[in-house]
Amino acid sequence: MTIEEFLKSYDPKVQEVCLELRKIALELLPETEEILFEGWKNFSYGTGESRADKDLIIYVAPFKDSVNLGFYRGANLPDQKKLLKGTGKLLRHIKIKVHGGL
Repeated sequence: MTIEEFLKSYDPKVQEVCLELRKIALELLPETEEILFEGWKNFSYGTGESRADKDLIIYVAPFKDSVNLGFYRGANLPDQKKLLKGTGKLLRHIKIKVHGGL
């Protein structure tokens, strides 16, 4: 399944945000591999041959009216403006509302 096929069931604005984040990820991280995780309902970018979290950098997860831009080791990132959300051991994300920004 392609990313475009995966996104077809989502609101057009959600699709637009996801595809823009995809474009940025591919431009800024050209050495990474794009991986679709249908079960987790996201697509991720990482390095190495493994699909393990240790090799993954970011993910894009669509929802009904928002998109999460996630960071696999986000808990280790500086976040002075408190933009990163999440309480897990490592994962953090920024929620982008498709009808109103962050």
